[in-house]
Parts: sequence; structure tokens; C-alpha cells
Amino acid sequence: MTSQQQQEPLIQDLEQYLCEAKKKMTASPKEVLDEIEKRLQLNNESASENQKDKAQQIALRVCGLNNQAYCSLIMCDYPLALQKLADAKKDLDTLLNFIEKEQFTALQARNFEIAGLTKWRMGNHEEALVELDKAIKNYDAIRKEKAYFNALNSKACVYASLGEYENAIELMLKAEKYFEKTDDNGKTATILHNISGLYYETRQNENALQTISKAIEVLGDPNSPQMIEMLNGRGLMFLASKQLDEAKADFSRALELSRLYQWIGEQIRAIVGLGNVYCEKQQFDEASEAYQEALRLQSESKSESAIFDIYKGIAFIYEQKKNWSLAREWYEKMLSSAELHSAYNPCAHACESLSRCAEAQGDYKNALEFHKEYCRYTQILTEKKQNEFFLRSKAAFLAEKMKAESKELKALNERLFRAHDTLAAIISETELQKADLEFQNSRIKALLSVLPEGILIEDEHRKTHIVNQRLLDMFEIEGKPEDFISRSADRLRVLVRKKTVESEKARKFFEQSFYEQKTIVKKEVKQASERIYEFSFMPLFHHGKYRGSLWTFEDITRRKMQEREREITIERLNEANTKLQNASKLKSELLAIAVHDLKNPLNVIGGFSELIQLESSSETVKSYSEAINRSVKRMLSLVQDLLQSANSEKETMMNFEPTNLNQIIHYVSANQEILAKEKNIVIHLQEKDKCIVEAEPNKLYEIFENVISNAVKYSPSGKNVTVTIEKLDLKKSMMRRESDTKHAKSGIAHVVIKDEGLGMSEDDLKKLYQPFQKLSSKPTANETSTGLGLYIVKNLVEKHRGKIWAESEGKGKGTTFFVELPAIE
Repeated sequence: MTSQQQQEPLIQDLEQYLCEAKKKMTASPKEVLDEIEKRLQLNNESASENQKDKAQQIALRVCGLNNQAYCSLIMCDYPLALQKLADAKKDLDTLLNFIEKEQFTALQARNFEIAGLTKWRMGNHEEALVELDKAIKNYDAIRKEKAYFNALNSKACVYASLGEYENAIELMLKAEKYFEKTDDNGKTATILHNISGLYYETRQNENALQTISKAIEVLGDPNSPQMIEMLNGRGLMFLASKQLDEAKADFSRALELSRLYQWIGEQIRAIVGLGNVYCEKQQFDEASEAYQEALRLQSESKSESAIFDIYKGIAFIYEQKKNWSLAREWYEKMLSSAELHSAYNPCAHACESLSRCAEAQGDYKNALEFHKEYCRYTQILTEKKQNEFFLRSKAAFLAEKMKAESKELKALNERLFRAHDTLAAIISETELQKADLEFQNSRIKALLSVLPEGILIEDEHRKTHIVNQRLLDMFEIEGKPEDFISRSADRLRVLVRKKTVESEKARKFFEQSFYEQKTIVKKEVKQASERIYEFSFMPLFHHGKYRGSLWTFEDITRRKMQEREREITIERLNEANTKLQNASKLKSELLAIAVHDLKNPLNVIGGFSELIQLESSSETVKSYSEAINRSVKRMLSLVQDLLQSANSEKETMMNFEPTNLNQIIHYVSANQEILAKEKNIVIHLQEKDKCIVEAEPNKLYEIFENVISNAVKYSPSGKNVTVTIEKLDLKKSMMRRESDTKHAKSGIAHVVIKDEGLGMSEDDLKKLYQPFQKLSSKPTANETSTGLGLYIVKNLVEKHRGKIWAESEGKGKGTTFFVELPAIE
């Protein structure tokens, strides 16, 4: 029996199982995941020598890995899903030239599609759209219509999550037209389900309920896994329509099915839905239990499903119990999570709720801050056409909240706003209205008195409606706030403008604000005391009609002074740094001069000591002259290292050129073999890759001569020194954390010098590159060491944009030096 004949039953068996698992989901996602793993293992064990058979075997494994990723997605195990997709992609890269183009493209498209769905579930909407676009393009290239329109539907779901409903509807309608022509009831039901979700998001609850009910009818099978999402969706719509018993029934059935199929994400959604039903029924203990259960499942599965709704539900319960501190704590969790996922609708809801709780606690300052954030998020949502919000001013917002505390006040405000032309007919209620309005105004005045900004609100006729004392004090305007009410706001603006240095610019700002009718911010300077203010303007609209404007004036002098002080401090630090650099440069130059002038006298002393040795017959004199000569050589070595150290510090520019690193290390190793042979040490050179680097050849030679000579110097007789040259990918290199990796055009040249010598302690490794440091290890043949070599080497390596470090397991266990430099080809 041939290898291909042995393999075919395994391939068919796995393909059949995958098809059944995908269409029927007769087992839980976890069971499908495990079963695919077993069958893939059998597939791997039936190895084939035939290249074509082997390619088909790998293609089958890619198919299995894609389906395992899909099962992991259903279980909300997103890291596992991404891992399986990455493994499948690695196998795909090996198949490009070995299987049919159409088969390769289909496998690749499926990989992209599942990656897009996974990133969507993780909240990475932009990345999800990129992956799904790749899938759509590949499906279109091989004319796989069903997969193509399925991917279009997935992309529409991502658009819906972003609030881009027009794009979502356009794509869903395309998919719906295609699936109407097929007998795929499951897919048709999915499209109807998604469309109902769009109706729900745009507050068309009746249409949403009709469409989701039709989807459930088309699906038919009440025990289908697909039914879980639809029951959860219809439960939300029943809840929005206050049909609580129907909502509870749908969520309960969805919970039962999701537990059966182990769909954690839908299980959490069903539990949260039940919690919301209990809240509507005022059964807060049952609701709290449901939310806590959902929170536990979310934590265990690391799923982000319904997390905003969980936090919102828990916070709502505490708010109903008037436990404002705990309510704020959970709303803040909701806000943090929503901001992390750029979910603007939950952000807006959280900010609005936080402002309401802060106001209930009397924390008006934070109430205003949260309202600012609420306005910002609702403005973002308006620009995205997700919802239509009415953006009110800070003071108007709090005024509305204060009015809402009393049903009578709320009813009065609605009547005043809706039926101004009939006000004269409500004579019997006039006194009550006056009392209510006076109470309202007194509360607004109390609130405005604690604001740090100056506030001016005028009506559509440019009459002053509200002004606070802070504005008058800020610009030294005589009078009280009530003196300006119902009078022309132009009078106040003129008084403010006269108090500024740039009076003409201020006038243009006021005029521009009215002309453009949009929020404008500008800075102005007070003339007398040089105070700096920030002016802002916000037009107020209601039902598209201009109703007035809000002006705020904030003193930002302290902030500006702090900014200026920071600038001055930075300038002083820069000056001090320049002085230090100049002093260091001067020190290096003086050191270089002094060291250079020492060389000639030392050479003369050395020459005379050698001459005395040759001409003297006295053994004592010869012994003394030999000692002198040794000392002179040590001094010359120290002088040479000092000179190199001074030069390495002084040099700022180096003449880099393409240099063969392998050739340099060859020269160094060859020159060190003489010293190595004297100690019976063998230098092993291992060249795994050819490395070309941008370097100054002489300096590069100096780097490796010092490191390799140290390896020989500190190794006992009969040991080995191994030098390895290879090229690494940037991700595997220690330089991946460095900022200057842009010079690594072709990876990293990685050189390892390993000896079997005396090793180093932790203390030795800490002071290894400091000048004139004496380490615990000593040269094994009484060689000399100045303590400057590695200090110079580190300086030179860094000038070559590289990195050097050493590792040792301890004394007597040898030392390994690593040098990395950017490679250019």
C-alpha cells in the first residue's frame, strides 16, 4: 500500500468531521477543539515521502488549525485563537508553491476571516477591518460567493460596533440579496438577526422585534447553537419594550443552551440580560446575584463580552439604594474599560451617571467635570452619526437636573418651553411659577458662586441671562450680578474688552464667535497685572434653533507661569550640560597631551635599561636593569591605554565604511594564536554567517583584539577559547530595546567570545567597564592589565551604534562576552 493510499482515509475522515462540526455543532466548542487535535495528530503521524502528498497533509493541518481558532473564538479564548491562526499562517507560508493557487487562497482567506472576527471580539475594530478586507479580496479572487458574502456580513458587524450604521446596512443588504437565493436558512437567519440589531441600535424597537422573530422562524431548529445569539438579541428588544416576562423567557432559554454548548460569551450576555430584567422588576437582590455571576465568568474566561453592561448594572443597583460612593466606583470602572476599548456610547453613559451621582453627593465641581466629558463623548457620537444628542452648557445641564428633582418644576418647565404663546392664559398658576423660578434661580446662583471660571449666559436676543460674581471680580467690574441681568450682554463684553491689552483682538474674537456659531477658544492678557485668561464661547441650540450662548473666562496665569518656569529650567539644564561636556572635552585633551609627552621619556629609559643589560657583566646590574625594563613596559602599556581612552572620549566623528567583520576577527585570532600557543590554548573560530557592518576598520580591530586577548590572558593553560559569528533577526537581539536600531538594515551581527577561564563574580560584572578597576580574577601567566581595556572597548562599541555585555555563572566557570553591531547586508 502506498503512502498516499495510507493517508487518504485520514484526510477524508478529518474533512468530514470538520464539515459536520462546522455545520451542525453536534459537540461543544471545547470537544470539537480536542477532537480536531487528535485527528491532526493522526494526520501528522501518517507522514508521506511524496512532496505532493506532504503538501496536502500540511494543507489539511492548516484547515484544522483555522477551525481550532474558530472554536477558541467561540469559547472567548482569544489568545489561543490568535496562536492557532499564527501556527496556520506559518504552515501556509510553506505551501505557496506546492498546492493549487485556488486552494491556497481559500485557506489564506479563511485565516484572515477568523483573525478579523477574533480582533473584533477583542475590541480592535480597525485591525479587524484590515483582516476582513484581506479575506474579502481573496474570496473574490477565487469566486467563492458564499464565503465572500459571509465575510461581507462580518465586516458589517464591525461597522455596526463602530456606530457606522450606513456602511453596515449597505453591506448587510448585499449579503441578504445573495443568501435569499440560497437554501442556507442558518445564514439567512444570521443576516436577519444582524439587521434587527441595527434597528435596535437606532431605536426602531418594533421593527427590530419583527425582524428578529422572523430570523428565529427561518432558523427553525430551537436547539441550534445559532439560536443562542438570537434569543439573547430578542431578549434585549423585549426588555427595551418593557415586555419583561418575554425577555426573561428568552434570556433563560439562551442561558440553558449556552451552558449546553459551553459558549461563555453568550452565557455572560444571557446572565446580564436576566440581571437587567430583575432591575426593571425592582428585584435588586436577584439582579445583584446575576451580575456577580456574570462578573465571575468574565474573570475566569478573560472575556470582554458584556463587560460594560455588567459594571453598569452593578452601579445602577447601588444608585437605586442611594449608595453614591459605591455607585461612582462601579461607574468609574465602566468608564475606564470603555475608554480602553474606545466605546464612546458607554463612555457617555458612564460620564452622565457619574455627574448625576456627584451632584447627589453635593460634589458640584466633579459633577461639572464629568458633564464636560459627557458633552465631549456625545459630540464624538454625533459626528459619527451614531445618535443625536443635545449638547447643553454646564450651567444649563445642572439647572435641568435641579428642576427634575420636583415633578411640579419639571412639568412647569415643559409647559413654559412648549407653550410660551399661551402663558398669559395660565393666570391662576402665575404665583406658583414665580416661587418655583425663584427657588430654581437661587440654587443656580449658589452653584455659580463656587465655580472657578467666570460665566456669562445670554439669550437669543443678546440679553444677559446669567452672570456670576467671579466674572465681575476677575475683570474688576463694579456692580453685582443682578445689576446686569436682562440687560444687553454687549455692555459686559465691552467692559471685559477694555481690561485686556489686545482690546481690538478681543473685539474680533467676540464678533467671530457670533458669526461662526461654533465653539471657539482664545487666550487674552489682562492689562494691569499681566494676568492671562482663556476665553471660550459655546452656542446653545434646541431643535436646531439658536437659543443663546455660553461664555466662560478662566484665569490661566499660574499655568502659564509654570510652563515658563519649566522652559527656563530646561534652558539652564541645557547650559549646564554644555558646560559639563566642554569640561569633559578639555579634560580629555589635557590627558591626551600629558600621556603623549610621557611616551618619549619612557622609551628613552627603556632603551638605556636594555643597553645596560647588554654591556654590563654584573648579574646584579642586569637584574636591576631587567626590573627597570619590565616597569617601563607596564608604564608604556598604561600610557598607551590612557592615550586610547582620551582619544575615544574626544572623538565625535568616525570614518565609517562597509567592513567585513569576519575578516577582521580572522586577523585578530591569527595574531592572538602566538600568545595562545605559549599557554597551550586553542582558539576555535565558528563562522555561521557572513556579516558586513558600517565601521572604522582600525577601531573594529582594536575592539576584538582587546576582548579576545583578554579571553586568552585570563584562561589557564590547556583550555579553549571559542569565537562565534552569526547574524540575528532584530527581535532576537538585545538591541531590540535600543533606540538606534534604524541602522540595522539587514539584522544584527552577533559575536560571542567564550572562554574556560577564571570566571567573574557579580561584583566583577557590575564594575567591568569602569576605568582603572581591578577585578578579583588575575591573568594566569602574570600578564599585565591596566584596567582600561574594556572601558575603551565599550566606548568604541557604542560609537559604532552597538552593544557589549558579559555573562558568567561565577568564579571558575568561565566568562562569555557578547558584541552586537548593526549589519548592512
